[in-house]
Amino acid sequence: MEYAPDRQPWDQQPGEDDYWFAQFGVFLRMGPGRSLLGAYKRSETRNRKTEKDRKRPIDSAPPTWREACGKYEWSKRCAAYDKDIIEEERANELAERRRDRRSRINAAKKLRRKALDLMKKDKFAKLFFSDIAVAIKTSAAELRAEFGEEQAAKAAVETAAPSFNITLKLDLSQYPVPAVTVTAPSGKAEK
Repeated sequence: MEYAPDRQPWDQQPGEDDYWFAQFGVFLRMGPGRSLLGAYKRSETRNRKTEKDRKRPIDSAPPTWREACGKYEWSKRCAAYDKDIIEEERANELAERRRDRRSRINAAKKLRRKALDLMKKDKFAKLFFSDIAVAIKTSAAELRAEFGEEQAAKAAVETAAPSFNITLKLDLSQYPVPAVTVTAPSGKAEK
Protein backbone atom coordinates (compact mmCIF):
# COMPACT_ATOMS: atom_id res chain seq x y z
CA MET A 1 0.00 0.00 0.00
CA GLU A 2 1.28 3.44 -0.86
CA TYR A 3 0.69 6.21 1.62
CA ALA A 4 -0.30 9.71 0.57
CA PRO A 5 2.66 12.05 1.16
CA ASP A 6 0.44 14.71 2.75
CA ARG A 7 -1.12 12.30 5.29
CA GLN A 8 0.02 10.31 8.27
CA PRO A 9 -0.01 6.51 7.82
CA TRP A 10 -2.92 6.21 10.28
CA ASP A 11 -5.05 8.68 8.30
CA GLN A 12 -7.41 7.44 5.61
CA GLN A 13 -5.38 6.73 2.51
CA PRO A 14 -6.42 7.23 -1.12
CA GLY A 15 -8.47 4.27 -2.29
CA GLU A 16 -9.15 3.03 1.23
CA ASP A 17 -12.80 2.11 1.65
CA ASP A 18 -14.73 4.19 4.24
CA TYR A 19 -16.11 1.09 5.95
CA TRP A 20 -12.68 -0.47 6.35
CA PHE A 21 -11.15 2.81 7.50
CA ALA A 22 -13.83 2.95 10.24
CA GLN A 23 -12.93 -0.62 11.26
CA PHE A 24 -9.25 0.32 11.23
CA GLY A 25 -10.16 3.16 13.62
CA VAL A 26 -11.65 0.62 16.05
CA PHE A 27 -8.46 -1.46 15.77
CA LEU A 28 -6.20 1.61 16.18
CA ARG A 29 -8.00 2.95 19.28
CA MET A 30 -7.50 -0.34 21.11
CA GLY A 31 -3.91 0.70 21.81
CA PRO A 32 -0.69 -1.34 21.84
CA GLY A 33 -2.42 -4.52 23.08
CA ARG A 34 -4.80 -4.49 20.12
CA SER A 35 -5.93 -7.62 18.31
CA LEU A 36 -7.96 -8.18 15.17
CA LEU A 37 -10.38 -10.43 17.06
CA GLY A 38 -10.84 -7.77 19.77
CA ALA A 39 -11.51 -5.07 17.18
CA TYR A 40 -14.00 -7.31 15.40
CA LYS A 41 -15.82 -8.06 18.66
CA ARG A 42 -16.03 -4.36 19.51
CA SER A 43 -17.32 -3.55 16.04
CA GLU A 44 -19.89 -6.34 16.14
CA THR A 45 -21.08 -5.38 19.61
CA ARG A 46 -21.45 -1.78 18.56
CA ASN A 47 -23.13 -2.47 15.24
CA ARG A 48 -25.14 -5.61 15.83
CA LYS A 49 -25.78 -8.17 18.49
CA THR A 50 -23.79 -8.73 21.63
CA GLU A 51 -21.83 -11.95 21.87
CA LYS A 52 -24.47 -13.38 24.24
CA ASP A 53 -27.15 -12.90 21.58
CA ARG A 54 -25.20 -14.90 19.00
CA LYS A 55 -25.80 -18.59 18.46
CA ARG A 56 -22.10 -19.35 18.75
CA PRO A 57 -19.28 -17.34 20.34
CA ILE A 58 -16.91 -15.28 18.24
CA ASP A 59 -13.55 -17.04 18.27
CA SER A 60 -11.87 -15.41 15.27
CA ALA A 61 -12.22 -12.45 12.98
CA PRO A 62 -13.87 -13.29 9.64
CA PRO A 63 -11.74 -13.65 6.50
CA THR A 64 -12.88 -10.25 5.18
CA TRP A 65 -11.38 -8.58 8.25
CA ARG A 66 -8.12 -10.49 7.89
CA GLU A 67 -7.96 -9.50 4.21
CA ALA A 68 -8.62 -5.82 4.96
CA CYS A 69 -6.03 -5.90 7.76
CA GLY A 70 -3.41 -7.18 5.30
CA LYS A 71 -4.49 -5.09 2.31
CA TYR A 72 -4.54 -1.80 4.25
CA GLU A 73 -1.55 -2.71 6.44
CA TRP A 74 -3.31 -2.08 9.74
CA SER A 75 -0.49 -3.46 11.90
CA LYS A 76 2.17 -1.40 10.16
CA ARG A 77 0.07 1.77 10.36
CA CYS A 78 -0.69 1.17 14.04
CA ALA A 79 3.01 0.67 14.75
CA ALA A 80 3.72 4.06 13.12
CA TYR A 81 0.95 5.62 15.19
CA ASP A 82 2.22 4.08 18.44
CA LYS A 83 5.77 5.23 17.68
CA ASP A 84 4.56 8.76 16.98
CA ILE A 85 2.58 8.86 20.24
CA ILE A 86 5.55 7.58 22.23
CA GLU A 87 7.89 10.13 20.63
CA GLU A 88 5.41 12.92 21.36
CA GLU A 89 5.06 11.81 24.99
CA ARG A 90 8.86 11.67 25.35
CA ALA A 91 9.24 15.14 23.85
CA ASN A 92 6.58 16.53 26.19
CA GLU A 93 8.20 14.83 29.19
CA LEU A 94 11.63 16.16 28.22
CA ALA A 95 10.26 19.69 27.80
CA GLU A 96 8.55 19.47 31.20
CA ARG A 97 11.75 18.20 32.83
CA ARG A 98 13.68 21.10 31.28
CA ARG A 99 11.09 23.60 32.57
CA ASP A 100 11.22 22.03 36.05
CA ARG A 101 15.02 22.09 36.06
CA ARG A 102 15.11 25.73 34.97
CA SER A 103 12.61 26.55 37.73
CA ARG A 104 14.72 24.77 40.38
CA ILE A 105 17.87 26.54 39.19
CA ASN A 106 16.14 29.93 39.28
CA ALA A 107 14.80 29.25 42.77
CA ALA A 108 18.25 28.26 44.05
CA LYS A 109 19.84 31.36 42.49
CA LYS A 110 17.12 33.57 43.94
CA LEU A 111 17.68 32.08 47.40
CA ARG A 112 21.42 32.67 47.13
CA ARG A 113 20.94 36.25 45.91
CA LYS A 114 18.51 37.02 48.72
CA ALA A 115 20.86 35.62 51.36
CA LEU A 116 23.81 37.59 49.99
CA ASP A 117 21.72 40.79 49.83
CA LEU A 118 20.74 40.36 53.46
CA MET A 119 24.39 40.00 54.46
CA LYS A 120 25.39 43.10 52.50
CA LYS A 121 22.60 45.20 54.04
CA ASP A 122 23.54 44.20 57.59
CA LYS A 123 20.06 42.98 58.36
CA PHE A 124 21.34 40.60 60.99
CA ALA A 125 19.02 42.03 63.60
CA LYS A 126 16.10 40.18 62.05
CA LEU A 127 17.96 37.05 61.02
CA PHE A 128 20.52 34.80 62.53
CA PHE A 129 23.74 34.48 60.58
CA SER A 130 23.30 30.70 60.69
CA ASP A 131 19.99 31.06 58.79
CA ILE A 132 21.70 32.99 56.02
CA ALA A 133 24.55 30.46 55.91
CA VAL A 134 22.05 27.60 55.62
CA ALA A 135 20.30 29.43 52.76
CA ILE A 136 23.57 29.86 50.89
CA LYS A 137 24.62 26.27 51.54
CA THR A 138 21.20 24.97 50.41
CA SER A 139 21.24 27.01 47.22
CA ALA A 140 24.79 25.86 46.47
CA ALA A 141 23.84 22.22 46.98
CA GLU A 142 20.82 22.61 44.70
CA LEU A 143 22.91 24.23 41.98
CA ARG A 144 25.58 21.55 42.26
CA ALA A 145 22.92 18.86 41.95
CA GLU A 146 21.39 20.51 38.91
CA PHE A 147 24.61 21.20 37.06
CA GLY A 148 26.53 18.16 38.24
CA GLU A 149 29.60 20.36 38.57
CA GLU A 150 30.33 20.05 42.24
CA GLN A 151 33.77 21.64 42.25
CA ALA A 152 32.96 24.51 39.89
CA ALA A 153 29.74 25.36 41.71
CA LYS A 154 31.45 25.13 45.09
CA ALA A 155 34.16 27.56 43.98
CA ALA A 156 31.54 29.95 42.60
CA VAL A 157 29.62 29.93 45.85
CA GLU A 158 32.75 30.41 47.96
CA THR A 159 33.73 33.48 45.96
CA ALA A 160 30.17 34.82 45.98
CA ALA A 161 29.78 34.42 49.74
CA PRO A 162 32.62 36.17 51.53
CA SER A 163 33.54 34.89 54.94
CA PHE A 164 32.57 37.03 57.87
CA ASN A 165 34.30 37.38 61.18
CA ILE A 166 32.02 38.94 63.72
CA THR A 167 33.69 40.50 66.72
CA LEU A 168 31.62 41.87 69.53
CA LYS A 169 33.21 44.56 71.66
CA LEU A 170 31.13 45.43 74.65
CA ASP A 171 32.06 48.39 76.81
CA LEU A 172 30.15 47.71 80.01
CA SER A 173 31.69 50.63 81.95
CA GLN A 174 28.94 52.94 80.79
CA TYR A 175 26.26 50.72 82.29
CA PRO A 176 25.85 50.77 86.07
CA VAL A 177 26.13 47.36 87.60
CA PRO A 178 23.40 46.84 90.15
CA ALA A 179 24.29 45.36 93.46
CA VAL A 180 23.25 41.78 93.60
CA THR A 181 22.50 40.13 96.87
CA VAL A 182 22.61 36.38 96.94
CA THR A 183 21.33 34.49 99.93
CA ALA A 184 23.29 31.40 100.73
CA PRO A 185 21.49 28.30 101.98
CA SER A 186 22.91 29.01 105.45
CA GLY A 187 20.94 32.25 105.56
CA LYS A 188 23.97 34.58 105.35
CA ALA A 189 23.89 37.26 102.72
CA GLU A 190 26.82 37.43 100.34
CA LYS A 191 27.83 40.16 97.91
